[in-house]
Amino acid sequence: MTSKTGPQHIAALRLYFPISTKAKATRFWHRLSPPALAHHLLTVARKANIMQAMLHQISSGYLPGERLSITIWS
Repeated sequence: MTSKTGPQHIAALRLYFPISTKAKATRFWHRLSPPALAHHLLTVARKANIMQAMLHQISSGYLPGERLSITIWS
């Protein structure tokens, strides 16, 4: 794919973290209730003009050093 501004590079980055992970509190209201890290990353990606960002929720799995987690969808 080419464009008038030059070639575009495509890269993919996958981040895995527990769904309950919270972002660092940067504002007064965040100190009362920190935002979820997933929502915070999507907001930052939009502000950085990232063309596409997706959140995939995993129903079960584990991360090194963490317990097996299973999400039950209702």
